[in-house]
Order: sequence, then C-alpha cells, then structure tokens
Amino acid sequence: MNALNFKIFVINMPKSKERWEYVKSQIEKFELDCVRSDGIDVSALGKKELDKYYSCEKNRKTYPKPLTKGEIGCHIAHIKCWEKIVSEDLDFAVILEDDIFIDGKFPRAIDFIKEHFNKWDFIRLQVETKKRLLYNKDDFGEFSICEFIRNSGCLWGYALNKKTAQTLLSNILPFGITADSNMHTYHKFNIDVKTLLPPVVFARRNNDSVIELFGKRKKQHNFYPFARQVFSISAYFGRICQLVRRDGIKKFILKITKIRKL
Repeated sequence: MNALNFKIFVINMPKSKERWEYVKSQIEKFELDCVRSDGIDVSALGKKELDKYYSCEKNRKTYPKPLTKGEIGCHIAHIKCWEKIVSEDLDFAVILEDDIFIDGKFPRAIDFIKEHFNKWDFIRLQVETKKRLLYNKDDFGEFSICEFIRNSGCLWGYALNKKTAQTLLSNILPFGITADSNMHTYHKFNIDVKTLLPPVVFARRNNDSVIELFGKRKKQHNFYPFARQVFSISAYFGRICQLVRRDGIKKFILKITKIRKL
C-alpha cells in the first residue's frame, strides 16, 4: 500500500489556549504533527450558515430533546473536520477533542490503523464509558479491532476515512441530533463503527467539556413522553438489521450466542 495521506485534527475553541497547548505537547512528544481546528461558537454564526448545518425541525423529529448551543457547535466542529478530509483529499483523519489525555501507545495505534486501513470505516480510539455488548473482536497482537452492538457516547477521539466523511456529509446535513448520538444512526448509511482496544484516548479529569464551556447543561424536557426510549430502541433495531444484512442471519445468530459484555 502506498503511504497514506492523513492528518490529526484537534478541535479547540480560540479562547482555550491552554487546552490546545496541552494536547499539542502530548502529540508532539511522539514526533507526530497535529492541526488545530476551530471549535464553533454558534452565536457567532449567521443564520444562513447555521441553517446549512442544523435544523430545529429535524431536531424535533429525530432526537428526544432540543439541542443546546454547545451541542450544536460541537457537532458542527466535527463536521468541519470531515469537510477538510474531503477538500484536502486526505485518506483519513484522526479527530480529537481538546479535553483529553493520550496514552503512550498512541503512535503505535496510528501505525496500526494505517496498516489495517482496509478493515475500518470509522474507528473509535477512545475508551468506552460503559460496558457494551461485544459482537466481534479481531485480534492483531498488541491491538484488536472490536465491534459492539452499540457503542457508548462521546467522541473524544476517533478516525474516519474519506469515503465515510463523504457519506456523512451527503446524508446528515442539516442535522438535528448530537454528534455522538448521531453515531448510533450510522447503520442507515452502512457505516461500520469499530473500536480499537486497548484504547489510547481518555477523558481528562476535572475538565469541562467544550459543550459545557457555553454553560452547564440545563435540564431539557423531552419533546414527547418516552422520546429517549424510542430513540434508543430505534437505534438498536436499526443496528441489528444492518448486521443481519451484512453478515447474514446464520452468522448473526452464531455471533449473538457468543456475545458478552466488554
């Protein structure tokens, strides 16, 4: 395989210089380069640009609660990175938020996902925040590529290839859902979400998320009763249907009989 063209993007608000310097110093100690990508302050966007990315109507139809300004800005910031993958003709990109710390295995993880580039569309490099049902696990020595029935939330660190970025940009805009919850709908576009084990990106403790920099989350009322439950069931069902279509019913049943939490 020819050398892959990739970048490491770090999403960072302009006012959060300490966060940028902290993440940058971690990456540079591994003799890797990274590029700062602006976090998005929704209040600074014009209506035309905001409407390009976010839809109130779609929010009501596809997600249990109204999105906060921080959640909208966070999702747009991730999408801006996807746009750069396409416009700069990158093979893939690693996308990191700035409230993280990076494990010493990070450079070897980058080499690993490059070596096994044809085995993933979208791969999470971060720790799962909850135990999840493991559907498949392929071991390659130091690292494994895992597939869960449903991943936990948050998008601190992941990689996606150009084809996946193009697919998302063509299908999700304007969005009405948070960036991490939207990941649970990728089955609609036949995008396989994989997870690298062991993880190499972790949440930095005692640090507000970028979303919370716009104010602590207020309790939001659901648009309708049991909205969250309906969303979760729909996401699970859609994911299972994707796996059955991809693997066939016999292989799916065989894997389900061996399923375990990890």
